[in-house]
Amino acid sequence: MKLSAEQIDTGRQRFLDAHPQIKAQVLSAPQSVADALGVQLAEVHNTDTDQAIAEMAKQAGEDANDFFLRFVLDNEAERQKWIQARREATERALGLVWDDTAEK
Repeated sequence: MKLSAEQIDTGRQRFLDAHPQIKAQVLSAPQSVADALGVQLAEVHNTDTDQAIAEMAKQAGEDANDFFLRFVLDNEAERQKWIQARREATERALGLVWDDTAEK
């Protein structure tokens, strides 16, 4: 399962709305930073937001993706479904689960 760009934007906005101090810090990045990096200011804001999410997840002892889903999805049951699907996909990709439907 993959998040859409719209879902990611919604998750970032919800995270910032839930953490006003982080939001103020992220939005305080000046245009000069973006100019120096050769990117749009929105990209700087997104990167700073993603870093804040990752740091908060680390402090909580959680995977950053699982933590972020709290702000993307509307309920815990849906979040757990996404987490389980991602874990199963990872296990299959690593060959940790035998897929009986695969061609031999």
